[in-house]
Amino acid sequence: LWRQIGWIGAVAGIIWACGLLLMILSDIEQGIRVGQFKWRWVLAILLFVGGSTQFFGEVRDAKPQSGETRWVIGGIKFDESALAEFRKEGRPVFLYFTADWCLTCKVNEKAAIERDEVTEAFKLAGVTTMVGDWTNGDPAISRFLEAQGRSGVPLYLFYPKGGGEPQQLPQVLTVDTLTALTR
Repeated sequence: LWRQIGWIGAVAGIIWACGLLLMILSDIEQGIRVGQFKWRWVLAILLFVGGSTQFFGEVRDAKPQSGETRWVIGGIKFDESALAEFRKEGRPVFLYFTADWCLTCKVNEKAAIERDEVTEAFKLAGVTTMVGDWTNGDPAISRFLEAQGRSGVPLYLFYPKGGGEPQQLPQVLTVDTLTALTR
């Protein structure tokens, strides 16, 4: 929740979950004492779901405060027109699509993409890295993924120096796979 809608959303989520757990445990304890089911379970769950949906929807739709920007780790934020410009210039481009909830994406980032050896190899070869963050969904990224025959993340593409068709990389990356692109 913190990565998707901020720390206020994460705190609210924890409070909601603790409140619901407290109500459930209290009701279970009372039900055991008197030996009967209580309908407030159903009401509590409906209130929780309805309230959560409303609250998190408002938090997610909130406009960023002035000066606040979306943090993109590891490269330039994905933009099709910028990609087209880099391609026109003949630059090699490593383009990857990720999401905070994608475990494979996060493992690849730590195990391969964000490694010093890869960073150095990309720097020496003049590779531009672009990142498409699909954490909260993005219509432009969704269209691009569909055009590549994909319905989700991760997706890793390497556009070679001087033009040519992009090479689609495997979903599990290694340092060797990435550094080999620069040779």
